[in-house]
Amino acid sequence: MNIRFLSIFGLGIGAVAIAFFAAVFILWFFAPLPALGAAGVRIISYQGRLTNANGDLLGSNGTTFYFKFSLHSATSGGTKLWPEGTPCTHSLNVKQGVFNANIGDVLECPDTLDFDFISKNAIWLEVRVSSDNVTFETLSPRQRVNAAAFALVADTVIATSTQSRLGTTSPISTSLLTIEATTTSVIPLSIRASPGQVADLFKIQNAAGADLFTVSGYGAVGIASSTPGAGFGVATSTYIIGGLGVGRATTTDGVLETVSNAIIGGFLNVSGNATSTFNANGVNLRGGCFAINGACVGAGTINSGSINRLAYYSGGTALDSANFLAVNAASSLFGVGSTTPWGALSVQSTVDPIVVIATSSGATAILSVTSTSTGALDHARIGIGVNTASGSGGIRDQLTVAGRIYSTWRYLSCDFFGADMIGLNIVADTAHVCGPLAFDEDSDGQLNNTADGNPGFTTIKGGAATPSAGEGSAIRTWYTFVAATSSPTTEVMLRISNFRATTTKLYMIGFTDIAGGGDTATLPSNGIFFAASSTNNWIAVVRSGNNETRQDTGVATSTTAFQKLRIEVTPATVYFLIDGDVVAQISTNIPAVNMALAVSAAITTGGSSSAALDIASIRLWIDDPPSGEKTSGEPAKIFQQLDLIRGADIAEAYLVGDPWQFSEGKIVVNEDGGAGKVKLAQEPYDPDMAGAISTSPYMVMGMSAENTVEVGLLGRVPVAASLINGPIRRGDRITSSVIPGIGMRASRPGYVLGRALEGFNPAAGIGTCDDSLAETVSSVVVSGEIDLAGAECAGIILVDLRPGFDLGIGNMIRQFKEGMVTAVSAVDDLADEAFETGAELIKLTAGKIVTQTAVIKNLFAKALSVLPGGTISLPEGVNQIVGEDVLPVGATSILVHNNKVASTSKIFITPLTVIDHPLAVSEVRAGEGFIVSTAIPVSQDTIFSWMIIYSYRAAEEASAAVPAPSP
Repeated sequence: MNIRFLSIFGLGIGAVAIAFFAAVFILWFFAPLPALGAAGVRIISYQGRLTNANGDLLGSNGTTFYFKFSLHSATSGGTKLWPEGTPCTHSLNVKQGVFNANIGDVLECPDTLDFDFISKNAIWLEVRVSSDNVTFETLSPRQRVNAAAFALVADTVIATSTQSRLGTTSPISTSLLTIEATTTSVIPLSIRASPGQVADLFKIQNAAGADLFTVSGYGAVGIASSTPGAGFGVATSTYIIGGLGVGRATTTDGVLETVSNAIIGGFLNVSGNATSTFNANGVNLRGGCFAINGACVGAGTINSGSINRLAYYSGGTALDSANFLAVNAASSLFGVGSTTPWGALSVQSTVDPIVVIATSSGATAILSVTSTSTGALDHARIGIGVNTASGSGGIRDQLTVAGRIYSTWRYLSCDFFGADMIGLNIVADTAHVCGPLAFDEDSDGQLNNTADGNPGFTTIKGGAATPSAGEGSAIRTWYTFVAATSSPTTEVMLRISNFRATTTKLYMIGFTDIAGGGDTATLPSNGIFFAASSTNNWIAVVRSGNNETRQDTGVATSTTAFQKLRIEVTPATVYFLIDGDVVAQISTNIPAVNMALAVSAAITTGGSSSAALDIASIRLWIDDPPSGEKTSGEPAKIFQQLDLIRGADIAEAYLVGDPWQFSEGKIVVNEDGGAGKVKLAQEPYDPDMAGAISTSPYMVMGMSAENTVEVGLLGRVPVAASLINGPIRRGDRITSSVIPGIGMRASRPGYVLGRALEGFNPAAGIGTCDDSLAETVSSVVVSGEIDLAGAECAGIILVDLRPGFDLGIGNMIRQFKEGMVTAVSAVDDLADEAFETGAELIKLTAGKIVTQTAVIKNLFAKALSVLPGGTISLPEGVNQIVGEDVLPVGATSILVHNNKVASTSKIFITPLTVIDHPLAVSEVRAGEGFIVSTAIPVSQDTIFSWMIIYSYRAAEEASAAVPAPSP
């Protein structure tokens, strides 16, 4: 329906006065709506066109007008029917005269469309419009709200006092709704659930609202039950006249009777107190007993008590109830040969072996479990491939395997130290002091094997001759090859040989990222280990990037008895055990880098006594699951899962005051007062940004110490960022902000840290806020370019680090829609940069919105347009930048004439027709054009588009066809 309204009313729009308005409205869907429930959608989609009195379309490329809608009882005057109060205001964008409104959409305007279209269907819509949201003009006449053609059908299913029907003109006389099949092949009524249906599909209730018949969302049927617990549930007493016959048409005496043949009487008959009839070979269950041939056997004792027994028939009329199989239903325990099962599966037998899995002939056991009551060893015996408990081929040990053993675990150990191994006293770095383990010492370290121990233990010392701070020694693997993802486990038997308070010692037993030859007196940046220092308790420590979680085990160190220290690592949790007991469990700061196994003793302060450990054995297990099996003669290929963070950046070691403040991803700047020092950045677009705290760099340049941090300089690094300057999209530049160490989106040219490789917008489901990074910013005065809202939400995102000045203005163009861009700070930054031709300040105009200032470097444009939305427009046609051509059928090449082509031109072609072989630019002829070729003649006319980009270098001569423009 198209209606034109004319009225006289003066409205000011900006600086332009429009004396007459006219509106043309298109009503896409105005129909009497049925009375919907709370879940119904009550929104009227309304579209119209707005013009002035001269018929000119208003709104241009997009202008906000304000509309109010109301329903009335007459075309003029009458009573306002909706809304009850003053209509709310719809702020709508009018573009080329067209506007769209959703009347009743509370997200657009808070008036709920609660009008009863059923009881009142003679209604008119009144529209009022304003350009300033102050003075409104009422458009005349009002519009009648009518039904769409197909909406008339909906009236046939409204439950009124009259009968409704579908598929018939003759409803059942007593039915409000009749559905009749129109042909024999149609289904009169279908109900389909939605995916993951929770509510019932169908329900019938009595006048009091009680459920009489229910079909649940998962297909269960209930009679007098709202929650049927099975496929068919009846909540009341049921009686089926004549009984229920399964396998036969009728029943005789039994309530439930089945038959497998034509013999009279039930094959299975279940009844109450009535007399039952059954076949001579049937079973009758009555009164809780088992009956065979009419005689009750067991008299209720077979299935009594809390444990149910599965009895078996032993011949004649007897049932054996000797608990051959037992199930404890309360505890879900199952027993074989057990009267009281004590495990999920209990197998008890006097027969040897107890369990056998064998071939069909039983000649060779695949798995055999037996036991013995003699000997000092544990009684359990398990055999794989053998089944004899004794003799030369029997199971004489706890585990016997008749064949080759393969395990994905690798094992490294030194189980016995002694005087005959490699020497009594070792004072220099030595490989293979015990198996694959090496000795690593710092200037005054020493390894002493026990002279009379063969085998015995060895002693490592730090500061053996003249104890001083920084001296230590270790038994270790030289290289870092152990990762938490390989679930490593180490077990060390040791005791502390020398523990005096006058010297601060550092004992570490476990995994560390320090390679051989490193400082044994320094805590590693990454590690999992037991530590002991000036206290007499072992401390469980897990460190990742100098972030540490530690727990006091409560177990004292010993200088007399050997203790078994064990560490079990998984990617999610680390377990610390001492002498078989779990003494600590840590699930945070598990390092993602490779580590080495090390047992070390060192001096950190003082020098009155050496640090020494007596070590009896060292063991290491690493899970190394295969990557796949070879299925042919080709070498097996091994693939690793890509880790975007680990080893993806280059870092340098920098000094800091307090390393604990410099957590993962914090942005740092150079600190005054000495080279090699950094502090947390807290100034937007800080020109002295050094990088971000790295977690696992590929390379660290410079020496690391206890008070240093690793600052990522180049590559992929997780960076802490906030929403203080708006949501972050992938590709946005990241810079420093007023929050110490936390970054933000860069919205103008200036100094940046790098480019975001992932977005951060928790409101849209992209990333999550990390409470540990949030910091409320108050009383901070920043130029209008930064929105301080959003400082309460920060998280970690992956950033491609490229610290420095960035002249990209993509963000500025994108923000034309949002408002003016302040670039004063960008100008200040740009003044410090050296450009070949100097800095040019240019005003950018987009429609009627003008930026205050834009910073441009080396921008030359002759026929290039950058539209407000960020679109770049280029000229097309003969001798222009872009164009289109055709490779004729049967041809293999074509010369595209264009005198703009230069020797340094970059030409891009895009086929617009499906082809068998790709097209390529095979030759460039400066000032003439370029040749496009393919490998074989094309089978059809092949259309392709092309674009020419001219590139030049400062020292090269420009093409005569395309002279280099002047700045």
